[in-house]
Amino acid sequence: MLALLNFMVGQVQLVRELPHHQHTPYLSPHQVFAFSTQGPRPEFLVNAMRSSSLKTSLEQCLEKPAAFFTPHDVSIGHRGACMMFPEHTQEAYVAAIAMGAGIVECDVAVTQDGELVCRHSQCDLHTTTNILVTDLASKCTKPFSPANNSADADASATCCTSDITLAEFKTLCGKMDASETSATTVEG
Repeated sequence: MLALLNFMVGQVQLVRELPHHQHTPYLSPHQVFAFSTQGPRPEFLVNAMRSSSLKTSLEQCLEKPAAFFTPHDVSIGHRGACMMFPEHTQEAYVAAIAMGAGIVECDVAVTQDGELVCRHSQCDLHTTTNILVTDLASKCTKPFSPANNSADADASATCCTSDITLAEFKTLCGKMDASETSATTVEG
């Protein structure tokens, strides 16, 4: 997993070791470049600009085919394309590459059995994966506690990467980072 720290475009096969989003199949390197796109963000930013010669030039760039653009080492996909896919999942890394990231970089955390995995935080599994709806929820540092309006208590849980093994980690599905403090069940 240390190789992921310097993850380059040609090493897409390494993302097979990452958890995946439950609704998105694995994409091969050939599939990545077949649908290469810059995503919606550049167009959004250009459209929000005041009229100027720069805006006109950028609008012309937006009309170019995806094949015109090439990955560049200055473009770094930190945690993958985390605003489009759950962060630190194979889909997020593949999407970052497809959008032109020359380097995909990840944060690391350690599992119970001492393995390194890509995670934003040591204790974010409860908000970034489906751990709370699996049998692994019982291994969380602080299991789910529902909101209790009469006691003025928010829903809470703390699930750390160090609570589970690498094999268990690989069974999780990523989700967009979110929590609901008024939740009375793990489903929300």
